[in-house]
Amino acid sequence: MATIENQGVPIQIKMRTTITQGDQTEEFPYNIVGQLFQKSGQTYIRYQESAKIKVTLKVTDTGAVHLLRAGETRTKLTFEKEQTHLTHYQTPYGNVPLSIHTQQLFCEIKEEVTGQIEVHYQLQANGEVLGDYQLYLEFEKEKDQKK
Repeated sequence: MATIENQGVPIQIKMRTTITQGDQTEEFPYNIVGQLFQKSGQTYIRYQESAKIKVTLKVTDTGAVHLLRAGETRTKLTFEKEQTHLTHYQTPYGNVPLSIHTQQLFCEIKEEVTGQIEVHYQLQANGEVLGDYQLYLEFEKEKDQKK
């Protein structure tokens, strides 16, 4: 684990986000390269969602997952099974208060640098449901690394 602790390990990420709003459902698949780090008992997965958006997932030793999206807008979402957390969606036009209720949370990270994270959650703003979301992320050590 020394490599993960000190430098991070390149990983291949397969991710799918499903968003249901009313009677419409959209799915967004991604295949991207990222980095896996470990620091002080926490596991971090970092990747670029687009040229302007950087994402960090932090998995705590208690099993909570924090998702930080940084770019023109900034959001930090906290997921804990059957818990509700409040946050703000920071836009260039101001902050929008959000409520995140995590319905399901599964997280497994293995020593051989593979794992998966699955989160089902609902976003609300001003007491109104914005949508139901499912995030599924699977990763493994990138195979094309030079030894």
